[in-house]
Amino acid sequence: MAYKIKIQKKDALALLFVLFTQSFYMMQGTKLYSNTMRIMVPIAIICGFFYLVGNRITNGNIEKVLLSEFAFLMLIAFFRGRDTRILIAAIAIYVGINTDEKKLVSWLFHVRLFLLGIAVLAGGYHHPNTLAMHAGITLLVYFAYKGYKANTLFAILFFSIFAAWTKSGAFIVCMGLACLLFTLIRWKSVQHILNSKPVAYCFPIALALNLLSALLINQSSLSRIGLANVKIPEWLQRTISYIDYASASRISLAQYSIDHFGISFWGGNIDYSKLEIGLNGYFNLDSGLMWLLQGLGIILTILYMIITVYLVMAYQKNSNYYGIIIALTIALWSMNEDMLLSVGFNILYFFVGRAILDFKSRRTA
Repeated sequence: MAYKIKIQKKDALALLFVLFTQSFYMMQGTKLYSNTMRIMVPIAIICGFFYLVGNRITNGNIEKVLLSEFAFLMLIAFFRGRDTRILIAAIAIYVGINTDEKKLVSWLFHVRLFLLGIAVLAGGYHHPNTLAMHAGITLLVYFAYKGYKANTLFAILFFSIFAAWTKSGAFIVCMGLACLLFTLIRWKSVQHILNSKPVAYCFPIALALNLLSALLINQSSLSRIGLANVKIPEWLQRTISYIDYASASRISLAQYSIDHFGISFWGGNIDYSKLEIGLNGYFNLDSGLMWLLQGLGIILTILYMIITVYLVMAYQKNSNYYGIIIALTIALWSMNEDMLLSVGFNILYFFVGRAILDFKSRRTA
């Protein structure tokens, strides 16, 4: 069912939070972007803060869990490089809890479609993958917004235009799979797959595959973690190497990052002052899942994975197949691109809190 735009006075601050966060992240990397646009970040934080002050969560137990997570994320953001993405993501969770989901989907779709149009008219983004990610997330929100009334021809045309323009392999694979699932969403066999346990654990599985592939791409990585006597089968190394080649050395870059920066409980391992060194004179950790693990640490990664499992299980319990497909797509895409921490890409932050609250209330009802 399609959602209509309804703006009430009590929703103004939430809408402004969505508008400023999406505007900042979607204008980054375009020819229109300037440093003055950074003012949108503190404005968004202020809007989100005052919106939260005027609202409260009714479920005490879950409220304590989410408040603890919020405080923890704020501490991580402050002590680990003041990464505003984490702070904004934490606020987005609470904005989502106190805002009607239909309104949020409607706001996100119309704001993102408008901003994507501006970015395209301005000549796109400096990197085609950025355009691919923003276009892909916008298409995902379109399906959630329109529901069963989504126009398949429009979706195919949208997908084809941006696939041809960006030539992004990740966009073609992830959004191709998403479009196929959305098209077949009424099939019982597809619903059965979406309700399965592996799908519920799609984020932890994606993280495990990402980490293991980086460790198993060559023998040296195992030697550095004390597993020098473990022999990697040649067929496995060849398979991982082929995937690495097809993904523009994403696995090699993750392996380089693990070898040189390591993994710790509290994160802060990635040293961005060394971005000009590395594989063939270049290093950039593209994987959002590996960035989560190395940048924010084991503790926060475990918490993050638990929350994603709760989110997908809540969607499965409510037969929210659109939400499941969006989560599955973002989990898969995050193996290849840094799109996990920013609400400009990972729109699930807006819905995870409410989904967990509903899941908990249904279980205790």
